[in-house]
Amino acid sequence: MGIKPEAVNRDSSGYWVHSQYPNWEEGTTEKEINAWCKDNNVTFHAVWFEYDAPDMAQHNYYDLGHDSCVGWEPSPPVPGAFCFSIHDTEDGPVALFLAPVNQGNEISN
Repeated sequence: MGIKPEAVNRDSSGYWVHSQYPNWEEGTTEKEINAWCKDNNVTFHAVWFEYDAPDMAQHNYYDLGHDSCVGWEPSPPVPGAFCFSIHDTEDGPVALFLAPVNQGNEISN
């Protein structure tokens, strides 16, 4: 696998992006992401803040309007997965994980 885990050094709002994160934009299709994953021998997994973050972090983000996901430590979705990004979206924060294909993981999001 060409992409390796990196130390996750989150900014003051709790966000971080891997140095090899592609220039995916809002219009990037699932087909394009899946092709990139296949080329890099990894599977792609999304962990959403609204389903994974502690109540206090969700309260701060959704109810108090803080643009921050501080207090959330995203749960790796499968064994061997590593963090690829923690970023904000129009649907709230999301953590993207990659896992080597040899871990027996299927592509999901």
